[in-house]
Amino acid sequence: MRKRNLKQICAQMLLFAMVFMIFVPVADAAALKSVNINDQPLNVITVNKVVMVKALALADAIGAYYEKNPDNTPKSITGGTMEITYGDQRLFVSAGTKYAYLTNGVGTESPTLRTVTLRIAPVTRTVQGAATLYVPYQDIIRLLGGTLGTNSATIADKTAAEDYVWDGTADHDRDLPEIAAGAETTFKSGGASFPNNLYQGKADAWVTKYLAISKDIVGGQTTYAKTSSGAGIDSVMGRTNDWAGSDDPLPAAEMNNYTMIPAAMGGVAIITNIQGIGSSRLNLTADIVADIYKGKITKWNDARIKAINPAVAKNLPGAAINVVYRAEASGTSYCFTSWLASAAPKNWTHGAQADLTGADLVTAPKKTGVSGGGTVVTTVAGSQTAVATTNAIGYVSRGDVTTGNDAQGNVEINRVKNRAGNYVLPTTSTVMAAGANATSLYKHPVDTTNPAGYPVVAFTWIIAEKNAGKAKADWTNLSGTHTVVTRPALDEASTLKLSDHKKSMLVLKDFVTWAVVEGFGDKFATDNNYVGLTPNLKAKIPAILDTIVTSGL
Repeated sequence: MRKRNLKQICAQMLLFAMVFMIFVPVADAAALKSVNINDQPLNVITVNKVVMVKALALADAIGAYYEKNPDNTPKSITGGTMEITYGDQRLFVSAGTKYAYLTNGVGTESPTLRTVTLRIAPVTRTVQGAATLYVPYQDIIRLLGGTLGTNSATIADKTAAEDYVWDGTADHDRDLPEIAAGAETTFKSGGASFPNNLYQGKADAWVTKYLAISKDIVGGQTTYAKTSSGAGIDSVMGRTNDWAGSDDPLPAAEMNNYTMIPAAMGGVAIITNIQGIGSSRLNLTADIVADIYKGKITKWNDARIKAINPAVAKNLPGAAINVVYRAEASGTSYCFTSWLASAAPKNWTHGAQADLTGADLVTAPKKTGVSGGGTVVTTVAGSQTAVATTNAIGYVSRGDVTTGNDAQGNVEINRVKNRAGNYVLPTTSTVMAAGANATSLYKHPVDTTNPAGYPVVAFTWIIAEKNAGKAKADWTNLSGTHTVVTRPALDEASTLKLSDHKKSMLVLKDFVTWAVVEGFGDKFATDNNYVGLTPNLKAKIPAILDTIVTSGL
């Protein structure tokens, strides 16, 4: 979304305080031809007794902002979706689904996203040869704080707003009709450390909470087992886990056999512990960070670092930089190096890499490889007893820096230069900005073109098998001793029965629907330094879930 100037914002906030005036001259929805919104007559259609108007006409009538293409045509109101900004709220709806996504606090450091439901899904109709989106205008207006005229309630079977505008905050049990009582299934998971604090550790963490409310999972199930992305992928290939967390994408050859479901996003923070500058944050660039990891910049008072940090330049020490990195195959490393390869390809020539140890890609004179994101933080902080470090740099999930800027004593989260030349921190708003510009669900949204976006952003994916009834070629493990495992087709004579695997996948699909599509996990994600998927990404998740075969139960 383009940045609006102060005049635009003030004008929209003034409009926000006004009342949407709607006059409906007749009570019979079927006979209704138009409605007046802010004195503008809009033609209507009726679907299942719910009156709908053209999305674009509605946006114009209420004075909402939407992005336009260079030819002045609407960019965010297309044949299938509508994204409009009204005051500090942004609403995203999509044809074919009742789920809509409302962001509050647009333009602030801490926007919040919640899932809401409409009485009826928006629909497309062909108008003058073009697909045109129609939306239930009463729902849209109420969600954005407007008021309906006294006669308008008659055109929706007198349904009150609070009865149909739902947001994902309430607790309730999940009970799938396909899984009978006494036939509960497993829900085993593990993998990447990046999403560990999203999935477990607190009562409302995604996996912990879902295990508590699902009636379809056998008792005594453990929560998410934190290892690494590579180990997680291996566990799904070997069917020792039902699903895995990974920040490392699947090999291209496996995309037909396994699915990658984006669950959430998070910034990869560049953290430092530098003596002599206190709690000051640095400005850093991709080329400088790449050269630090390659050993071309070895001291903190290097001229290039001082040049972009004038406020602390004279206090930067001449001490050697201790470079900390992940020693195992890591999705965090993959995201980090994806950014370096995109933003500084002349400095980092190795492309995106999950394993920095095997190929000996970190060539700094002082370097320390450790396992796990939490260990990166404590090592940089100098509190890791096995490896005492000072004047260190590392990269880690923002979610691993658990208590704010200075969580582990001496660790600082630094500003990173994005493609537009802005130095930004990994906050909710900057990560959401990167997600809003993401063009693929299967590549980390690094090096974003959004001027407000943080450039080192990772998806955390859920990896699952699409069809366990189909045999696959042998798999060589990514982690450990790289052993080879077979992947035969499952049937009812297998140790792991095909029907049991399908039940686990059915539960997984419900878990993702609950946490991501319905949005029950969004608040917990934000509260713990992760970010839920942006609406443009959420809208694509149901189609990915449909690729997992669960029929025949």
